[in-house]
Amino acid sequence: MVKYQNVGCDEVNLMAIWRVIKRYRWLVLGTTFLFTGTAILALARIPDVWEATAVVKIGRIGPLGNIGGAVESPQTTKIRMKNNFFKASVLRSVNKTSSADNTLYVKSLSCRPLPNTNFIRLKLNAYSRAEARMLMNATIQHLISIHEKMMRPTIHLLTEYLAFVDHTINHARKASSSFRQTPQKKSLLLFDLLMQQQGHHMNSLEYTRFLLKNALSPTETYPTALEGNIEVSAQPIAPRRHLFMFLALSCGLLVGGLLAGIANTFHKRKTNMA
Repeated sequence: MVKYQNVGCDEVNLMAIWRVIKRYRWLVLGTTFLFTGTAILALARIPDVWEATAVVKIGRIGPLGNIGGAVESPQTTKIRMKNNFFKASVLRSVNKTSSADNTLYVKSLSCRPLPNTNFIRLKLNAYSRAEARMLMNATIQHLISIHEKMMRPTIHLLTEYLAFVDHTINHARKASSSFRQTPQKKSLLLFDLLMQQQGHHMNSLEYTRFLLKNALSPTETYPTALEGNIEVSAQPIAPRRHLFMFLALSCGLLVGGLLAGIANTFHKRKTNMA
């Protein structure tokens, strides 16, 4: 069996490639400079993009029977914030008229519910840190105003019911006190029966008042609110200038090398034909 030896083949090929690159170095350098210069000009026209994030706690009303609970589920809030009408309302609230700014906000605004909680994480992009913070604050405030309007009728109903129960308790206490002070009691048995019924009625009213106060307490009923602070990225998230320049430089060297190889091939053909 004959074995072919390829010793030094790789070294010869590398030396040949190096000679070609060295011979057409100005073509390689020129192509690299062209790619790099184009990248620099392109980056100069691309504005920086900043990212703002925030966590929002969805409001709720203390449960009482069939009413109460979260004003809406995190998934429903996510669907609401995807709606273009919601985004347009936020932009109008801050008097945004630039179509480029509006497009970036509409495309970048996202809402992600945090698992097994009534929290959502918001994220959006803008062309400056101040603008990112302003848009995030406007987004949160608009969501808060919507949830407040949704909660208001139920809270008003519970508050009115609590006031009615308080009034009933006060009236019953006055009536009971007046009855006890009546000098003529024709039947002690009837008197005891009435007092017992009055006691049951008062206990029921007191328990109802306790449930209402508990449902309306700050720990059970609270509005939608920002949790913590709005965070804005310390550096622009786009464009990635270092990566962009590295790719431009790499592409310039690669294309320059290919052009040098093509030029060397044509040169050899001309030499052979001569």
